[in-house]
Amino acid sequence: LTALLALLLAQEGVKVLVHGPMLDAGRVSTAEIFHDLGLPFAGGGLGLIGPLVADDIRVVVLTGEADRLLLARSLLAGEAEALTREALEMRRSVLPKGHSDLAVSLNNLGLIVKRRGHLDEAELTFGASLQLSGTLGLEGGVADALEGLSAIAAARGELERAGLMSGAAEALRKRLGFYEVPAFVFHERYLDVVRHKDSAAFARAQDRGRELTVAEAIALATP
Repeated sequence: LTALLALLLAQEGVKVLVHGPMLDAGRVSTAEIFHDLGLPFAGGGLGLIGPLVADDIRVVVLTGEADRLLLARSLLAGEAEALTREALEMRRSVLPKGHSDLAVSLNNLGLIVKRRGHLDEAELTFGASLQLSGTLGLEGGVADALEGLSAIAAARGELERAGLMSGAAEALRKRLGFYEVPAFVFHERYLDVVRHKDSAAFARAQDRGRELTVAEAIALATP
């Protein structure tokens, strides 16, 4: 659905940005769909798909560091939150209740509102994404939400809880083969605060978190 929506928007003259991995274990990625449609990619980890309608119309698929860097920059824009809320409501209106794309949209909104300092709303949003991902068996989505919630716990000075959730997320990512870092760069600066206060205690909490089952991690993280 993401690929179809991107193409339809581009045909209407909208500049479209699609960000995500080239490959995603357990499902067909949007990048793979574009590739199968015969749309070419540029090299260097930054894919440019198009032109679709005109030379200034592109669908961009970002990978690795480029993905994280551009999304981080987009979070600085005041309009990012409004656009993300609009996208979430659009998905809610057209997708079946409980669709996996809703979990993605909720996580994206959580990232933005957390960065803007709205911790209570971010916690609720990540929590909703976590519950939906857990229900659907989307362990990558569970890891995303756990990382967001661990950062919120860290921002509140909850070292033990932050360490447990970040450890559980790291173990999930390692098992799934997603990314090579323990947490998204968006969350690391929050975790560093509690890590620096008592690195040994934080490390012990992470170790215990790595031993949690998915169900145990979800139960722990649920506000």
